[in-house]
Amino acid sequence: MSSRIKLPFKLGDSSKKMNEIEITETLKKDDFSFSEMVQYGFPYRPTTVTYDSVQKILAIGTKHGIIKIYGGAFVECSLQHPSEVEIVQLVFRVNEGALISACRDNYIHLWNLRQKKPVIANSLRFVKEKISRCLLPIAFNSKWLFIGTYCGNVYVVNLDTFTLSSYKIMWNNAIGMGKSSHPGVVVDLSQNPDDPTRLYIGFSTHLSTPNSVPIGHVVCWNLQQKASETVYTLPQGLTSVSWHYEGRQFMCSHCDGSLSVWNLRSADKPVSINYPHTRICKDETTSKFGAITKVVWSVVKSSGDSFIIFSGGMPSQTDQQQITGNAQTSKPSSYFLTILRGQTTNVLHMDNPIVDFHVISPSPHIADVPDPSAVVILLENDLVMIDLKSENYPLFESLHTLDLHESAITYCDYITEPNPIFYQNLLRLQSKQTLKRTFSQQENPISGGRSGSTIFGYNELIITGHADGSIKFWDASGCNLVFLYKLRTNRLFDRIQSTNAIPIVATNLNKEMNSNIKFDTKSTRANSGTNDEQQMLLNDDNPFSIYSIKMCCDGKYLIVAARGGHVTLFKFMGSELDKADEGLGDLSCLEIPIYHRNLTNDHDDLNKSATNSMINDLQSVSIKQNIDKK
Repeated sequence: MSSRIKLPFKLGDSSKKMNEIEITETLKKDDFSFSEMVQYGFPYRPTTVTYDSVQKILAIGTKHGIIKIYGGAFVECSLQHPSEVEIVQLVFRVNEGALISACRDNYIHLWNLRQKKPVIANSLRFVKEKISRCLLPIAFNSKWLFIGTYCGNVYVVNLDTFTLSSYKIMWNNAIGMGKSSHPGVVVDLSQNPDDPTRLYIGFSTHLSTPNSVPIGHVVCWNLQQKASETVYTLPQGLTSVSWHYEGRQFMCSHCDGSLSVWNLRSADKPVSINYPHTRICKDETTSKFGAITKVVWSVVKSSGDSFIIFSGGMPSQTDQQQITGNAQTSKPSSYFLTILRGQTTNVLHMDNPIVDFHVISPSPHIADVPDPSAVVILLENDLVMIDLKSENYPLFESLHTLDLHESAITYCDYITEPNPIFYQNLLRLQSKQTLKRTFSQQENPISGGRSGSTIFGYNELIITGHADGSIKFWDASGCNLVFLYKLRTNRLFDRIQSTNAIPIVATNLNKEMNSNIKFDTKSTRANSGTNDEQQMLLNDDNPFSIYSIKMCCDGKYLIVAARGGHVTLFKFMGSELDKADEGLGDLSCLEIPIYHRNLTNDHDDLNKSATNSMINDLQSVSIKQNIDKK
């Protein structure tokens, strides 16, 4: 059935009565169909990262079963598992257009990436075992996948048929029948670069029995003879194993923040045990260190210097407070990445905890000298790529929109076919922006893939408001989000600390002096009976958090409201594009006192409506008075 819509139109003199014209609406829900869903921004709650060194593409897995694949500019893909399950590990079949995902529900999936829309080609489920670690052998075109479990067993999967092989390694056979204690969870699987017939299995008890003292083992298993050859005992627990490219030594990272180096011929004791960050502690004997979660042992091809990269291992927060003298500056060990090159030590402090990292080498062949060129660091809320070839380790510029949630998004507006002049001016502003950071001049290691046609034929604009008071404009005309421009409202206001609740007072502004709007961040809050929206509105932690954004149809005026009671009116002036003041011109303010009434639990709804009505009345009266004065 068609519906009728009454639209008011003013015809002739504006003083005359408005006429209503009826328009027959014939569109139905059957006339609309789902076309395509596009996901923007950084993957939520990432768990693992992997890299194809030939195709130069990167994959990130999350706790909700989503895989994000990144290549060069405008090369981006999202994959969704059948269920929202945590991804334990991702493994590329290098240069074969295939990706293996191991999930927390004990499924192994093989993704086919060689078609336009990647799909799951095969799946395999472990019924009685919980997957902890995967290893695809270092040889190209290998059809065997090793699977380690929480029970300490290792299974082999035939990738051609995607079935479980009869070959398996039980934990009691691996550590020896003479040892009755369980070695723990399989935390690492690796192969000797010089002898692929020997598989090295890393066990640790810190995951299975976290409250006890961790014990680790590394077992050398002969794949041809199906027998255990050597067992290395690690009293500090084990988190990862990394090999020297010559295949004569391997390095272990431990739960107590130490690194140990072992010779193949000596299983009794390690060649060395080192606490890399002992020198920054005042008391070396009593200091405690965070666990080193992962280590990669490589070498510089030109000089032959060792190249060791690991995450964690920093002193405990108590020791850091003694060193810095400030409890607020101390961060957990998971925030730090350390690069040891020869005798030089570089400690990189990240903004978020490190989830995983991957060291990129130019050649995927195990016989070549590694010679790392970059390291990709997966953080909880960001992806960082560091150039290891250049001095001072500069960052690579990201080719994708990963900073969408740099500050939490509190408001979003979508505009289809914005004003052409306004849209072109935004593009001009994008081209005039200068980079605040000096990025690496080397080729970006994530540059694979080929971008297709993603333009929809019309312009689309997304405006996001953020918790820090910033406003960002994004071009959403294709499947990739392109950053255009950023406005900051928090720079127009100042914070003051006060014990008494006082109204917000504004002063007149001029060209020489920007805003000096002072307000009380400790203003009176409503009682516990208020709803979540009102509590967020009066939240002192993010007073500049954007609450609402409205823009006129021609893009000339933009009005922004913040949760702390700030309202800003921007006027976009094309002639002001080249000025540093973002084209705002003169600013003027109105004095709008806002009073908050305490709410009671008994009359919650009544007081809410009364408070809103009172605030609206006060604002209307104040605005009218100020306008009359002017």
